[in-house]
Amino acid sequence: MTDPTNQPQKENSEAESRSARRMASGLVKEARGFPPLAGLLSAAAFGFLLKVLPVGQIIAVLLRVSLALLKPAVLIFGALKLVSILAQGSKGGASQKDTF
Repeated sequence: MTDPTNQPQKENSEAESRSARRMASGLVKEARGFPPLAGLLSAAAFGFLLKVLPVGQIIAVLLRVSLALLKPAVLIFGALKLVSILAQGSKGGASQKDTF
């Protein structure tokens, strides 16, 4: 006997399989329209650029700069938050529960 609870799962997997096949056949048709020499040359050029450029050092510098700029940004944000809390407190109507 077949389990009726597996029936929707089986139909769903068949629908996903048909969708994947349609997508794959569309990609294959699209890929056949490109000239193979252009693809080969662009892949070789991209590989050469990756080999020549110091990708690791570029990423390290970007990370170092972003972390260095993060500290002043957090300090400025904290100062602005403190000023807004003090401004609300000087108005007299705000309680400490309302500020957070």
